[in-house]
Amino acid sequence: MPTARSTRLDEAQRRLLLGTAVRPDSTAAAPKSDSESGNRALRLVDHVLCGRYGDVLLSPLARGLLGMENSRDSGNTDLTLEQFVSGCVSDYVKTGLLSADIVASETDEAWRQLEVLVVGVAALFSFLQSAWTGPQLPFVAEDLIPSAFKGREANAVLLSQLSCDGEDVYTLTPVPSLLVFARAILLGDAALDVAAKSATEFVRQADSEEGEFWRHGLVPANPADGPRRVNKPDWNPQNLDWTEARFPTLWSATWWAARCLFVHQRILDNGAAKLHDVTVTLHARASERLASGIWEAVNGNELVSRLELERGLFHHWYREDRRAKAHFEAAQAASGLKWNLTGALGKRTKFQVNDVTQLVIVAESIPPPEGDGAKEEGREDGSKQKPLPDALSLNDDTLLEKIQLSNDSLVSNLQVVDQTILLAFCLNVKNTNPADGLTAEQMSPYVTRVLENANNWLVHTMALLLRSRLEANKSRTMERSCLQIQALVDQIHTDESSAQERLLHFFGLHYPSRWELERELGERFMAVGAVKSALEIFTRLQLWEDVIACNQMLGESEKAERLVLELLEKDPDSPKLICILADIRRDPDLYEKAWRVSGNRYARAMRTLGNLLFHNNQFRKSVEALDKALAINP
Repeated sequence: MPTARSTRLDEAQRRLLLGTAVRPDSTAAAPKSDSESGNRALRLVDHVLCGRYGDVLLSPLARGLLGMENSRDSGNTDLTLEQFVSGCVSDYVKTGLLSADIVASETDEAWRQLEVLVVGVAALFSFLQSAWTGPQLPFVAEDLIPSAFKGREANAVLLSQLSCDGEDVYTLTPVPSLLVFARAILLGDAALDVAAKSATEFVRQADSEEGEFWRHGLVPANPADGPRRVNKPDWNPQNLDWTEARFPTLWSATWWAARCLFVHQRILDNGAAKLHDVTVTLHARASERLASGIWEAVNGNELVSRLELERGLFHHWYREDRRAKAHFEAAQAASGLKWNLTGALGKRTKFQVNDVTQLVIVAESIPPPEGDGAKEEGREDGSKQKPLPDALSLNDDTLLEKIQLSNDSLVSNLQVVDQTILLAFCLNVKNTNPADGLTAEQMSPYVTRVLENANNWLVHTMALLLRSRLEANKSRTMERSCLQIQALVDQIHTDESSAQERLLHFFGLHYPSRWELERELGERFMAVGAVKSALEIFTRLQLWEDVIACNQMLGESEKAERLVLELLEKDPDSPKLICILADIRRDPDLYEKAWRVSGNRYARAMRTLGNLLFHNNQFRKSVEALDKALAINP
C-alpha cells in the first residue's frame, strides 16, 4: 500500500510530466511534504510548472549542481563541461543523499533526488524555449557556466561535443550549454556509451515480429482497465538497471531522460543509431514502470496516453511508421478518444446552393476525472482564453474559410491531449501514403477538426503549420501558406503567451525548431519564385546546402562555389564544408578528404560518396563506402 510520502512524490512527478500547476484561483492547496527537502523540491516543481525556469537554475541547489560554486577538478583540462557537471551531480548524490549526517530518512533521500531531477528538467525546458518556442530567455544562460570553463568551452566546442555517430549539430544552435546541463543531470556523461551497448542488443531482440508489442511495453487496452504488460520469456528489467542509476526512487526519471535524448537527436543533421537505441530502451523502461503499479497510484490514464504518443512521434521521426501508428492507437485507447473519418453534408464554396458530402473527422473526448486539476473544456486551467497564434484569413472570392457543415453538433470541443493525438494520426497519413493531392485531402480533416477549437498555443500553432503545408501546392491557398508560416516565425519573438503555455504540450507534437521553421519559410519562398528572399534566409541561418541550391536556381553556380571556398579558408578542416564543395564539383576525392579530416567519423561523407559511386556504376566501391558509413551510424 502506498505511503503518504510515496503518494506525494508520485503526484509531484505526475504534475511535472503533465505540466499541471495549481491554479491561483483554486481552493486546492499545493502538495506539502513533512520534510524541508520535500518542501524545497515541491517549490522547485511549482517554479517549473509556472515557467520560471530561471528561478530554478539560479537557485543555490542548481548553482552547486552546475558547478558554479564548486572547484571540483575545474582545473582538469581533460574534462568536458558535461563531465564536470555530471561529476558535481554525482558528488551531491553521494554526499547529499547517502551521507548519514545529512540524511535522516529515506524520505529526504527521495525528495533530494526529485530536487536534482527538477534542475535537469528546468535546463531542458530553457533550451527548448530558446531553440524552439520562444519567447526570449529572461536570464543569460552563459552566466550558468562555471568560470573555469568560460572562454575555453565556447559554443563551437560544446556543439562538437554534442555530435553523435558522426552527425553534426546545427551550427547556430542557441545556448547548447543548457542541453549539456540537462544531459549531464538527467543521464550522466558516461551513461550514454554504457547504455548504447545493452540498448542495441535490447532493440535487436525486440525487432522480431512476435516481439513487436513486447517492445512497445504497453498495448492498446480498455482505458478503464489501465495498461497491461505483454509477457516475454527473455524480458529482464535488470538488464536496464543503468536507466535508474542516478534516480533509483523516481519512476519518471527514465521518461525525462528519453525526452532529453530525443531533443538532442533533433538538433543533429541526421538520425543517430546510438541515440535511437538508447531512447527506445528508456521508453520501454518508462512503460514498464508505469505498468508496474504507478498507473493506479497516480490515476495515470493521461500519463499512459502521453507516453504512448511521445513514443509514436519518436518512431515517426525515424520513419518507422508501422510502430508509430501502433503507439498512436495505444495513446488513443488510453485517453478514451473516439474518432472516425467519415462524410457529412456541408458547403465548401460561397456560391454553393446544395449541401454535398464533405470528408470530416467526427471526434469526441471523455470528460477528465474529477479533481484532475485540468478542466480542459479548452483551457487546461479553466481560466479565460489565453492569446493564440493569428490564423490568417483566406480572403478568396470563391472558397469559404472552412467547410460549413449542415449539422454543427458534429463539432464538440476536445481535450488538448486528444487534439495532439489527432495531429499525430494526421502525420501518420502523410508518412504512409504517396505525396499527391489525395493524401492532402485525407490529412485536411484532421487539421480542420483541431482548428475548430483553439485550446493551447503550441497545439494551435502546429495545426496552422500543417494547414500551411497542405495549402502550399494549391493556387488559391499558396499565398496564405507563405504568409501564415511567416506569421508563425514572427510570433516566436513576441511575449503574447508565456513559456509555460508554449511548452505545455511540446513533447506531444512534432513541432520544428526555430531554424527548421525559418528554413521551411525559405522553401516556400523558393516555390513561389522569391528565390532572393529565400537566399537571404538561408544565408542568415548558415544553411549552405540551401544557399547553393538558390544560387544554382539563379544561374550563379560559380558564386556558390566561391562562397564555399571562402568558408573553407576560415575553417579548412570542416568535413561538412568539404562535402558541400564535393557536392558542387561531384568529386569523389573530396568526399574521401572529408572522411579523413573527420578522423573517419563523418558518416555523411561516405553516404554521399556511396550514392555517387552507385550512380557511376561503381557498385563494389559504393558498397565499401556505404559499409563505412553504416559502421559509424547504422
